[in-house]
Amino acid sequence: MKKKSKHQKTNSKQNPNSKFKTNAFLPNKIRAEKCLEFWLLYFEIYLRFEFCYLGFKN
Repeated sequence: MKKKSKHQKTNSKQNPNSKFKTNAFLPNKIRAEKCLEFWLLYFEIYLRFEFCYLGFKN
């Protein structure tokens, strides 16, 4: 009886984890998109700065 109850506990623990993983996927996707947007913006500013620097150098 004790072994069965332990198995039931592990099963009940696994199910919420799987639900949590599927629910957590969407926020991670949104976070990744925001991060990508930020890096593109940063890269654009960096390129502009480099072009200005080259312009002053010449």
